[in-house]
Amino acid sequence: MQIRKLTNYKKWKSSQKLYKNLQLFKIIFIFNLYTKICNIPLLKEAFELDAPANLHAISSIVMMLLPYEHPFYRTQIHTTKEILCSPKTPLELIKELIISHNYSTYEGRRKAIIEKWNLQQNTPIPINHRRFICTIPTKSPKAWDCIWVSYKSIKTITKNKDDQAILNFYNGETMTLPISYYKMKQQWRKAGNLIAQMMLDDFHNDF
Repeated sequence: MQIRKLTNYKKWKSSQKLYKNLQLFKIIFIFNLYTKICNIPLLKEAFELDAPANLHAISSIVMMLLPYEHPFYRTQIHTTKEILCSPKTPLELIKELIISHNYSTYEGRRKAIIEKWNLQQNTPIPINHRRFICTIPTKSPKAWDCIWVSYKSIKTITKNKDDQAILNFYNGETMTLPISYYKMKQQWRKAGNLIAQMMLDDFHNDF
């Protein structure tokens, strides 16, 4: 009797495991089908791109971080080579990049820049100024629809008939953003001046 109960229990456990595997397979199948139908780019390493090491590796080729309305992803990562996706917000990715490059926090870096250079509003955030990696917010970083643009990727900024900014990137791509031409130009110059000041500080401090 005891042996029969044990056998039945093993069969039940086996059936439960099989059921869970089938459910997981079903979820993966539906997810892949959905992404193909919607033409959604998948990450090279599924969700593993968001590991700090992988994010750090592509930081020099990132052009923009765009908020993304999607069931699984929250950010489109536009690089010079392709478009990737992440389940994290643009600001969360910025924070990870700052830690991986500078061993400091976003809050600490932003506070230091505000205090030293008095850049209070929509502060550009240098991630690695020696490599000209500086991210420019299009509006308040707390806003859901804030877009982060890489300073080093922008070749020129022009405008359309509605005075919206058109970014012309070094890789030949263009992107129209929901921000005025004059405001985006001001943000771009602000980031350039900030990088120049930081490089000058390095020079005088014999870095």
